[in-house]
Amino acid sequence: MASSRTFMGKIIIFLFMASIISTAFCAEVRAAKLTLKEYSETFVLDLEGNGAARIKLLCGDGCPDTLRVPFPYDKSAVVTAVQGDQAGENIKLSGRIVDENGTLLLQITNIKRDRADLPIIVSFAIPKYFDWKKAKKKGSGLYTWKHEFLNMTSANIEKYDVDLVLPGGYTFQTVERSRPALTSKDPKAPYSFFIADQKHHVALNAEKGLKVGKEASIEVTFQSDKKSPFFLIVFGLLALGYLIFYRDLLARAKELKAAERKA
Repeated sequence: MASSRTFMGKIIIFLFMASIISTAFCAEVRAAKLTLKEYSETFVLDLEGNGAARIKLLCGDGCPDTLRVPFPYDKSAVVTAVQGDQAGENIKLSGRIVDENGTLLLQITNIKRDRADLPIIVSFAIPKYFDWKKAKKKGSGLYTWKHEFLNMTSANIEKYDVDLVLPGGYTFQTVERSRPALTSKDPKAPYSFFIADQKHHVALNAEKGLKVGKEASIEVTFQSDKKSPFFLIVFGLLALGYLIFYRDLLARAKELKAAERKA
């Protein structure tokens, strides 16, 4: 009788452990099959080097109630997250930054799986994110800004884009490098420049998406669009010199005409 109870106990323990393993395995399978429909970033820089950012995520079918996505910023960021379209229904979520073996991830919990059609909007601010002194190129008025995004999660991303916004009074100059890159095979640039609300933007678009382990990045230069007093003085002197030269040239032409008439 005792041996029978022992046997039944072992069966119960075995079934319990098998249930746990099966649940974990199914969770891993769901994670491996998860695809984010959209990961869209907007990062606004101010004159003090502070950053304000907004991330829009669209999970789609099969979305879990807890989601971990790459976070290419600072772990000190305090995030707020909602599931909704802002204008209509909004469901408050829990969001925080976790450090997983040196990789920063944005962890969002309490996602309503039955409302996967609603986008997830994450907002946060990072004080002193941009170091103006380090970013300035020596011997020029140019600054460098580099943004990198590495998909280190178990989910593929169908659509990824990022919009970098300069403070007022600054304008983008060049794209030093980007990934996806501009190539001769594809004449369409993966990035674009535009102005909105009197601020200069550069947007990078990875149209083919980002599979697990793939990267999107852009490095740009920008400068102040205000002319320095030295430049204005030099320009003024050149203009004055041209006027004097042109005046002397006209006077010389009149003298030559007068001489011809006398002759």
